[in-house]
Amino acid sequence: MCLYTDGRKIRMRAVVTAVLMMVSFSALAQRAVGLRVGGGSSFIAEFSYQFAFQQEQRALTDTWWQRITRKTTLSPISAADRIEFGLGFGSTLSSFSESVNYMNFCVVYQWHNALTRRAGWYVGPGAYLSFHQFDERSLLALGIGGQLGVDYTFRFPLQVSADFRPMIRLIGGSYGLGWGIAIGCRYMIDSDKK
Repeated sequence: MCLYTDGRKIRMRAVVTAVLMMVSFSALAQRAVGLRVGGGSSFIAEFSYQFAFQQEQRALTDTWWQRITRKTTLSPISAADRIEFGLGFGSTLSSFSESVNYMNFCVVYQWHNALTRRAGWYVGPGAYLSFHQFDERSLLALGIGGQLGVDYTFRFPLQVSADFRPMIRLIGGSYGLGWGIAIGCRYMIDSDKK
């Protein structure tokens, strides 16, 4: 299924929607903003926004009811599960060797696991919506996939990461697996200063 439409209108609506979503989450604590750059099946430069949350610590004596009713609280990025939003721009070559430019909006839920006090690894499911421009036509695509990566948070408010993000296109254009390896650098708005 292909959906061709006026690319400028779709790109503008997507940018406005993504910015509004990111601004609406900016009221939450424990967030990080930065860039994610990489390559693979295509090159991408992505604005990255994360916010974290984690369940309260549970005691060994907690009852099953206490575990079910436990509240979720915000927590430092370096030690919590999180959601990452990405607004990216990139280019690739089509199967006909024509240049294709695209804009990509991605959302990934990441289960974060500590390796040390400041280093960790994460994995989780995600989805993306992209708008491709080629031959004066535009294409809307939708896909699902996941992300696997490692990160390190410094004592000062900086986080660096490296990740692998495979995605499968479900709607729009040629179907199949796309993948990317990227490095990220993010400023910790509410850093864990321990």
